[in-house]
Amino acid sequence: MTSNPNNKFLYKNWLGISLVIVGVAMFFVVDQRIVPLLSFAPFQREALNNIFRYQVVTLGITLIFLTLLFMLFKEKFCSFAHIGNMQVHPEPVKFLGIKPSDKWLGLGINFAVVVSLATGAFLFFGNLDGDITRLNLSYISIASLFALSNSFIEEAITRFGVVVTLKNVLPDRIIALISGLIFGIPHYFGTPGGPVGAVMAAFLGWLLAKSMLETKGIFWAWFIHFLQDVLIYTVIISLLPA
Repeated sequence: MTSNPNNKFLYKNWLGISLVIVGVAMFFVVDQRIVPLLSFAPFQREALNNIFRYQVVTLGITLIFLTLLFMLFKEKFCSFAHIGNMQVHPEPVKFLGIKPSDKWLGLGINFAVVVSLATGAFLFFGNLDGDITRLNLSYISIASLFALSNSFIEEAITRFGVVVTLKNVLPDRIIALISGLIFGIPHYFGTPGGPVGAVMAAFLGWLLAKSMLETKGIFWAWFIHFLQDVLIYTVIISLLPA
């Protein structure tokens, strides 16, 4: 009796999606259950140590996630695991002003600026209450380090994992929407948070998945995400208790 190749195909894709779901659940489990059990403390402020512990644990789990993803989808994994083609033309989106004549080089720069301005405005009015003096720019170096780690972790699971698993299974438009939802819903409980924060994150997740699918690479998805996390972590650390 021989196995049906289609069954193996479906099994692998369901397993890939299961890994993504477990990966997203990991964000909450590590934060709520594992971090409080850990004691290593490289910083004087305990709240800062908790962020560091979260990043270390989730980074380790993400590396395991990527290893398993590579074992399941080696060919697709390798096809997206690079910078990507910056000269490729995007699929047009009228309401965003994305035209067929555009290229992802210019488009990525534009969105990096516009999305960062939107995130900064949301943080300024929503978290800093419009008081710029509450922002401590001396924390930008450690915020950038956390942003580097966090953007890699979240992109690996909610973007790269979704795209690699579902590419050639569903239309690219649907893959981008799924990635946006998987990214946006958990942000209801994060920063930016609440309904507006979740919608912003879902839109960003869709846009970054679109960039990955069209450029066949990770650069814009990671870089734009990294910029947002620099802003977010700078604000978070500025507002942490002493």
